[in-house]
Amino acid sequence: MNPAITRRKSFAFAALLAAPALAATEEKTMFDDLIKASMESKKGLTFYVKGQTIGGAVTKFANGFVELRSQQFSRVVIKLDSVDAVAMI
Repeated sequence: MNPAITRRKSFAFAALLAAPALAATEEKTMFDDLIKASMESKKGLTFYVKGQTIGGAVTKFANGFVELRSQQFSRVVIKLDSVDAVAMI
């Protein structure tokens, strides 16, 4: 048998290469869903960014950024690429 790459192996390899991109897309969709739900329900979110927590109610959401307001700050802007996790309060 020839040890060359078979069609099955090439499909498996392609799936492994595509997995991180698909996971990132799914993660982005989940973040987007929570942010939109927060805007509609006027409930706050907690964003986890590099070990820090930032809480507030979403006021704007566009172009990879989300704007919040809280009791402490009237305006907080977070770049979504830097967000590790999001939790609804």
